[in-house]
Amino acid sequence: IIAEVKIMQKLDHNYVSKYFGSFMVREEFLYIAMEFCESGSVLDLMRVLKKPLPENVVRIVTHQVTKGLQYLHAHGY
Repeated sequence: IIAEVKIMQKLDHNYVSKYFGSFMVREEFLYIAMEFCESGSVLDLMRVLKKPLPENVVRIVTHQVTKGLQYLHAHGY
């Protein structure tokens, strides 16, 4: 987990959730502060709609995920 936190500290891209910080509580729990995604997850959206996502929404989500992956791969992650 520490290795992942070190990676998240270095990332800066519109399609990658931003890392703000982390802290330990009683050496048992690691809390990680990340950017708030107001729209929630794709699963949240599907639950609200109570049906599969429309094709145009799938296209947008796929585009954004691909852009994030391109950034990560370009930086060796």
